[in-house]
Amino acid sequence: MLLRVYRFDCHVDHLSKRKYALRDSPPICVRNFEDCPLYQSEKRREDSTITRYTD
Repeated sequence: MLLRVYRFDCHVDHLSKRKYALRDSPPICVRNFEDCPLYQSEKRREDSTITRYTD
């Protein structure tokens, strides 16, 4: 069995991260960043700031 190591930079918190997987399954941030909980929370925060200034 092959252990895969995914190294990637999170575009939300700007940290390098590492994920280990037994199969070909890249991290959610790499597959679809819009499903990433960290991305969703940051987007909500930014949207509320933008809404505050546009209302």
